[in-house]
Amino acid sequence: MDLCTVDKLPPEVLLHIFIYVVAEVPVSTVLLSFVCKIWKEITYDPRLWMTAAYKCWRFNRVSLYKGWRELFQKRYKICNTKVNRILGIAKCGNAFTVHPDGTDYKLITTDASNRLKYHQPTWSAQGEYIAVASASAIAEHKITLFDEKGTKLNSYPTSKPSFYMHWSSDSSQLLYICNVGVRQTFGLHLIDVAKNIREAVP
Repeated sequence: MDLCTVDKLPPEVLLHIFIYVVAEVPVSTVLLSFVCKIWKEITYDPRLWMTAAYKCWRFNRVSLYKGWRELFQKRYKICNTKVNRILGIAKCGNAFTVHPDGTDYKLITTDASNRLKYHQPTWSAQGEYIAVASASAIAEHKITLFDEKGTKLNSYPTSKPSFYMHWSSDSSQLLYICNVGVRQTFGLHLIDVAKNIREAVP
């Protein structure tokens, strides 16, 4: 039987393989594009980015964006160009950063489990900070801040799991949404990094 190396596979076969990979690790769409020119061309296929977007947010519409690739890159905030690091959640459930060429892979959390889930890792606008939300089975939810090297700075408890985190342009404040009150209505909250405080936004 003749053996076939991966570089001999036709693009349409590689695309289907990539889709399976991306379904498990969405951020791999970026890493795959750095392997070679052919792989980079394949990663522009909208079916790949649609898979990544659906895996992350169950999105099946792309009307607000130019395409699936733009939707995924803008919402996932996967790469901060100022520090040249990709940020994501690994298959093990921990947050990680990695150089765009796939080298210097670093876990910034190490305690993810079936009872502790990390989600929505987000770079600050200037690249100084990383915010990672976590949800616990014992209702100890929080947002943890790290510096650009992955060193833990502080944690802020939240009443419920937080989402839609967004940094101010100067990286001094972090906004997020969290359910509050008996009726579990959405509430907007703010973390002021300089003052080291968390407060609800009226």
